[in-house]
Amino acid sequence: MPKLKLPKKERPPGLYLYCNTCKKYYRDDTRVSCNCSNIVYKAKIHVPGQDYRCRTRSFTCVEFDDVMIYYRAFKKELQNTSFMQFLATPAAKENTSLMFTDCLEEFMAFLRNENVPYHARVERTQKGIKSYERSLNYFGFALIDHGINPNILHFENITEEMIGYFVKYLENKTESGKTFNGHVSELRAFASYIISKHKLKCKNYFNDVQLQDTNTDNPIVAIEEFNEVLKIVSPSNSWVVEKSGKRTNYYRTWMKDAFRLGLYTGGRREEIVKLKWSGIKLNKKGGISYIETEHFKINRAKKKKIVGKKLVKKKFAINFDLHKLLYDLGYDKFKGTDNYILAPEETASRTYMMKMISLAFTEYFKQIKAEELKQFKHLRKTYTTTMYLKLGDKLKDDTAHTTMSVLHKHYINEAAVADKLHEEYMSWGSIFS
Repeated sequence: MPKLKLPKKERPPGLYLYCNTCKKYYRDDTRVSCNCSNIVYKAKIHVPGQDYRCRTRSFTCVEFDDVMIYYRAFKKELQNTSFMQFLATPAAKENTSLMFTDCLEEFMAFLRNENVPYHARVERTQKGIKSYERSLNYFGFALIDHGINPNILHFENITEEMIGYFVKYLENKTESGKTFNGHVSELRAFASYIISKHKLKCKNYFNDVQLQDTNTDNPIVAIEEFNEVLKIVSPSNSWVVEKSGKRTNYYRTWMKDAFRLGLYTGGRREEIVKLKWSGIKLNKKGGISYIETEHFKINRAKKKKIVGKKLVKKKFAINFDLHKLLYDLGYDKFKGTDNYILAPEETASRTYMMKMISLAFTEYFKQIKAEELKQFKHLRKTYTTTMYLKLGDKLKDDTAHTTMSVLHKHYINEAAVADKLHEEYMSWGSIFS
């Protein structure tokens, strides 16, 4: 879990960091003296006229700005009820676990595989878990905007109108159809989990939300742009001032090689940083044929890394450019070893390398002043579009897709294809003469 921030100067009275393990309150993040992973934001509000009585509430947020919204809502709830606790009816007592906030905590614990049966565990990244939490917080913010306190809302009382508030909130929050759909999908998963887990008969209204069109141009990095980026990768022009004011140097001796591997394989960040020399397979003549590595995306989706089944493998065919790069990186020296192909001497974690690759490519690309900003992930679309122009529909075999529809929707730049066809058509002369 990421370290929670509670700035001393911005901290409102009654908001603390609380360690559920040590049972200890901390007034700000500089006072945290334990290394426990069970620290949360917690409000502790004194009841007026009572010497020692307080009302408390824990929050699952991980961002300070987010918890402030829930903190204010909690204070307003206390003021509106004159600090009286709600006396639950017998029926309500049976459903105390189905308060929206309790369901939220239960779902987040499920995502972190806490008390989840071994066979049902799914390996998720911290970034992925945080994305779910952000979507759930957005739903809470949407309710607060319409005078509904999510802290006293029962899950089964979520209405279609509340879903409408959430959709409107998302439409004002983002212009990206993909981002919109992601938030909706995560709320669908949340509601489906709670309904299934508690065997509820209520409807999952999130399933009724119409997803937005996500058709894009699938931007690609032109080879001229890529070469310009490589030219400026150096220690001198790699300093960036972060939002916090900290200066960071994105230069690494292996950064150009990382960019080349991304372009020449069309691989994802995790795939290229974890390629190993032992994964290189030879043909009958003893030449390099392909590189085999774990298909991380598929294995996570199918839980295979957890239950110990045979892992799905992914194969990168060796093209001319990749073949030359492998020899430049030391194939003769490292072949057959379990060393990483990219920067085997690097002591930083592969996860950290992935982060640096993305950040560095974006910063370098900004410096070439292209008309449209491209990111490292667009190298995958560049590779796919280039190979489609050479292979046509046979490309699905190279990328292990069963049909071309996914490739056309998410990877192939149709404008580049149209340009290539234009060149070929013009070379024919008149097709009607």
